[in-house]
Amino acid sequence: GFLSAYYSMMRFTPGIRKVIPLCARWTELNGDTYAQQVFLTALSRDFNLTLPILEYFTSSCRTMLRQTVCALLPSLGHNRCSYFESGLLFPTVFDYMFCQERTKNLVEFN
Repeated sequence: GFLSAYYSMMRFTPGIRKVIPLCARWTELNGDTYAQQVFLTALSRDFNLTLPILEYFTSSCRTMLRQTVCALLPSLGHNRCSYFESGLLFPTVFDYMFCQERTKNLVEFN
């Protein structure tokens, strides 16, 4: 779709040498909710991320699981597979439905 083409041209896809410092910085921010929220916002606007990176972010900070997935879901590959596999990261159906409501417009638009 339109957004997939736009995001692939305008966003940076980090290689493994760049992913490791991003993950290390996320681990350093553990416990600082405001800094983590700012970090997630920056990542979601500037990067194309993969599902394993999202899995690491959610497993390393379970307290911000819902916010992490909701913020980074638009930066995943824009296919139905990534979208539905990310739903497996949620511990409860309520968390999944919350995130689905927040990202519904983006998924339906694309």
